[in-house]
Amino acid sequence: FGLKNKFYGNVSGYLNSKSQKDKNPIINADIKISDATMYFLAARNVHITAATKENRIGLGIKVGQGTLGGKPFEQIYSIATVDEDSMLYISKTDIRTADRISKEVVKGSVPLASIWDKSKHDEEIDIDVNLNGNDIGVLAILNKNISTIENEGVVNLSLTGTLRKPVINSSIVQLKNTRLTLSDELMFRTPFVTTFSDLSIRNNVVHIPEMPIIWQGEDTRDNRNQLVISGNIKIEGLSLLKPQKNSLEMNLEMKNTDWVLN
Repeated sequence: FGLKNKFYGNVSGYLNSKSQKDKNPIINADIKISDATMYFLAARNVHITAATKENRIGLGIKVGQGTLGGKPFEQIYSIATVDEDSMLYISKTDIRTADRISKEVVKGSVPLASIWDKSKHDEEIDIDVNLNGNDIGVLAILNKNISTIENEGVVNLSLTGTLRKPVINSSIVQLKNTRLTLSDELMFRTPFVTTFSDLSIRNNVVHIPEMPIIWQGEDTRDNRNQLVISGNIKIEGLSLLKPQKNSLEMNLEMKNTDWVLN
């Protein structure tokens, strides 16, 4: 399947398959994978069940105790089907972490064959991502410099394009009491906070109206710093197969302000 050097793990279970002319094979499977890694996903255990019904393969996928783009989770549970053209239709994806349960985060369609078949690299995805409250934390996988994101608002995104060159647009990006914490490798230890702002994303460009940001904590000797920024951030080189290989091109303006630093 072209997954050599991309997938690792210890596999057990059973897979029964019977071919059919011009149709999906008849499959009945119950597979367990321990210590699995694939692209930006790593997990202690993966459980996959599959069964063919009406020329579609129904899938149940449960992934436990792992990391997604380096961010830890307790469980990911997804229900999907695969048609005769190897198109994956995701009907439900729930994510549970140590501090939250995110219901129906991802729905849509993904051309599986485009992962291993170069002739199908241009087949398009159609994915909806719905993030309520702290569900937004999953977006931290998109940049290695972000440790955590917390939010009380709502974010709804659509992903089109291809797996290797996705295009992100938004219907709503509502930030409310949002906290952005950068990774330990950077000099900033204090989270950046915004109380409320409505952003938009069009073709991988985040558009930011005037947005007040509060910076108060260890870096500032607990002095309150407030800055107001506006502009846009362009996500360059984004790939869903390697989500942390992108770069950010920033075009931001900041109103004059005085900062108190440690």
